[in-house]
Amino acid sequence: MWVPDATHEAVRDLVRARAAAAQDLRRKRQQRLSFLLRYGRIFDGRQHWTLAHRRWLADQSFAIRPSKSSSRTGSTRSRMPWRGCNVTVRRGPSCDL
Repeated sequence: MWVPDATHEAVRDLVRARAAAAQDLRRKRQQRLSFLLRYGRIFDGRQHWTLAHRRWLADQSFAIRPSKSSSRTGSTRSRMPWRGCNVTVRRGPSCDL
């Protein structure tokens, strides 16, 4: 056994950070694909995360509506100020409040 010096520790930290970033990227990609699937958006191309897939993602837009569970609570306007918003991947949210 040996005690690693500062250089070895720095390399280990870098390797751990890279692995954590790669795992986070995989999770976020899976979450995005799950979100799209939940709304019936399925990419017709061959492979995900290619240039064609990213262009397809950029063209997707969604109209945000209140969920069914929140409509039972009464006034949805005061509790959901985002009602009437359109979210696009490229330009960000735009709302009519």
